[in-house]
Amino acid sequence: MHFLQIACLWLLALFAPAAAASPAQFGAQAPKAKLELFTRAEGGEVRAVVRIKVTANWHLYHTDLGSPDAVGRPSVLTLSGEGIEWGAARWPAPEHEEQNFGTPVKVNIHHGTVLVYARGKLAEGADGSTAAVALEGQTCETGGTCIIYKGDAKTQGAGADTLFADFPADLAGPGATSVDEAAAEAEEDEFEGFEDPEAHARVELFTRAVDGEARAAIRIEIDDTWHLFHKELGPEDALAMPTSIELGGAGVEWGEVTWPEPHKAPQDYGANGEPTWVWQHEGTIVLYARGKLGSGADLAKAHVEVTGQTCDPKYCVQFRAKVATLGAGPDTLFAKFPAEGASASGAASGAHATSTDTPADDAPKPESGLLEFLGLAVFWGVFSLLMPCTYPMIPITISFFTKQSSQSKGKRLTLSLLYGLGIVLMFILIGVLVGAPIIQFATHPITNLAIGAFFVVFALSLLGLFNLEPPQFLMNMAGQARSTGGYLGVFFMGATLVITSFTCTAPFVGSLLSVGASSGNWERIVLGMGTFGLTMAIPFVALSMVPGSLASIPRAGEWMNTLKVTLGFVEFAAALKFFSNADLAYHWQVLPRELFLAAWFAVFLVAAIYLFGLIRYHGESGEIGGGRLLSGMAFLCFAIYCGFGALGNKLDVVMTSIAPPYSAPRVAGFETGGGDVAQAAKKDHEIVLDDLERAKVVAKEQKKLVLVNFTGHL
Repeated sequence: MHFLQIACLWLLALFAPAAAASPAQFGAQAPKAKLELFTRAEGGEVRAVVRIKVTANWHLYHTDLGSPDAVGRPSVLTLSGEGIEWGAARWPAPEHEEQNFGTPVKVNIHHGTVLVYARGKLAEGADGSTAAVALEGQTCETGGTCIIYKGDAKTQGAGADTLFADFPADLAGPGATSVDEAAAEAEEDEFEGFEDPEAHARVELFTRAVDGEARAAIRIEIDDTWHLFHKELGPEDALAMPTSIELGGAGVEWGEVTWPEPHKAPQDYGANGEPTWVWQHEGTIVLYARGKLGSGADLAKAHVEVTGQTCDPKYCVQFRAKVATLGAGPDTLFAKFPAEGASASGAASGAHATSTDTPADDAPKPESGLLEFLGLAVFWGVFSLLMPCTYPMIPITISFFTKQSSQSKGKRLTLSLLYGLGIVLMFILIGVLVGAPIIQFATHPITNLAIGAFFVVFALSLLGLFNLEPPQFLMNMAGQARSTGGYLGVFFMGATLVITSFTCTAPFVGSLLSVGASSGNWERIVLGMGTFGLTMAIPFVALSMVPGSLASIPRAGEWMNTLKVTLGFVEFAAALKFFSNADLAYHWQVLPRELFLAAWFAVFLVAAIYLFGLIRYHGESGEIGGGRLLSGMAFLCFAIYCGFGALGNKLDVVMTSIAPPYSAPRVAGFETGGGDVAQAAKKDHEIVLDDLERAKVVAKEQKKLVLVNFTGHL
């Protein structure tokens, strides 16, 4: 027992490193770049040189990251000044650095001193002395931490002649395009394609010039059992990512891409929780496009970028590909090239005409999806039974009904059914009357802190540090039920079970309410919540009907104490999850992913050591049976897996959803292990709170996707 208490103290000490972490890890760091501006006004125009000095061993991201899979924040440089109209700034050609977060990509960066040039037009009376520059971006240490950079500077005057010695004579002033022709040609020469081998689809591009126009054929081969969504999804409630096609190439102005006719596929649940359908493609499809050939057009430099989503019956993955033309391609491929204004198959336009309307024979009937909805209710009910909040009611149920059966023989079935009815009706009442307010309270961070503290106390009790008795008010309620014949009291005992377990069941109840409420009628909510409550009630009703049989089982041996202690370690792990929920809600950032997984590693490692018999309670025989040995191996393997994730490596989908979604570059004074997740965590992303439309704008400006994080903290 002495060793176990020491182990428990060691577990509690795991929280100390977060408080002892260096302030620099959670606070601001010094800028890793210096911004300077020099200007010269001559003959009604002003020339500007922006000098950016990046700290040694650090780099600054270019204005364009390169690959859409690259991680980082592009630089945005803004010039201003009273009476000055600036043209587009010209950056030097970036360097290329490889990133590897699963699929290797190259990202555009700058090291050392970076000179950016710009030309502006002076208004009458302006002399350029008010010129200023602002720069926003991200600086990263080589193989280490990344921090956001925001800086501004006013002009320091003419500066040294060496700064302007290489000022580009062909740099456009205001009114010109943002990227000059020379830069565009350089970009085409530096074209780098990419394809995701796990996207389950491949893209090929063929181009040729016919009758003075450019023609492109885009062939997409989709794996068997997989599908790719159309450019238009169909109904508004369809849940999918539409596919976008973007053609590029020197001197070619491409027109709209012509798609083949899509296939209408059913979806079990749309955005409104009801069955719907979506346009999609299977097998191999060919898309066509025509373009205008400009002066100096070179079809050999044509390329296409495809972005979308591929899915099979089980899950979906993002699909991205950027490929260069493979040449003219076979004649058979262009033999079906559509006439101008026609679709690829001659029938796609008709499909699109009804893309937002469901045909009458395919329209979902009002009662459709009810079985699926009830199936969800049963699934969430079973899952809720596994939540720790229901555990305290098990001994109370056994104790109460054991006494009731001995005092009121023949009434056991009635009492058990009333017990179950209390559970079911309470869930229905919650769904109809006060579902939303209780859910909001149950997911509040203070509630999570309280639950976490309770789990720590409960864990210490299971580990044998003290005895934890059931709440007195519940025992009083059971006593009142006995004194009143049991009927009314046992009914309210069922309602009490719902209340005590609702903190854990709230997320599932909330999901069920959101799906049921989308139908617009209370009947479905009542039916769904009733099914959910019935699923939870059945095991307790069955338990209440056989308390005597349970009581007559021979006394538990050492295995029961082993089970109790093991559950204590599990309760410790559960407490950490609730503390993490509060940490995320309040943005404390004291329990990052690495520390959370390291704590779980320690918890389950000590549990494995106990199961192997290396830590013993007083009076234990020390014999290790087969079940205990296998359990110890399972705990040890899971502990190693948590440690693997704590070093920064990728984990499975379930563990990824459990662990906190943010990381710290250093935790408690040691470097993370350089795995994919650790490196990705060092890339700082812009977070937009509670404003999806603004997030879309930011994502479009940065040429990135939007990750929408839904939480229960309102």
